[in-house]
Amino acid sequence: MFLIDPGKPLPAADLAAAATTLRALAADMDRLAGGTYPTKTDLDAAPILDRYQPNAILAPVLCGAVTGHPILTGTGRLITTSPVYLLDPVTGWARTYSRLYRLGRPASDAGQHG
Repeated sequence: MFLIDPGKPLPAADLAAAATTLRALAADMDRLAGGTYPTKTDLDAAPILDRYQPNAILAPVLCGAVTGHPILTGTGRLITTSPVYLLDPVTGWARTYSRLYRLGRPASDAGQHG
């Protein structure tokens, strides 16, 4: 997650590198959706992950009361967002995996703790 601070320079090189990585992932997903699997050449060039096992990692998310969501309808519905990639609490926005959010009050300002 990139925490944006308008008082500091943007980490432009890091943002660009992350965007490049995400574009490569999206391109691979598009190819697979079109029925194109990794080729033998692709696999021969890839590193080998031995003794692998599925696992899960924690990802930064936001929890709060959402209004105006295109899928999670209603007013003040409590949700947990998809993973947060960009967060700018000073100017009031967050970009998650799935969408852009305008930020209202932090929980600490709304009389909530947690």
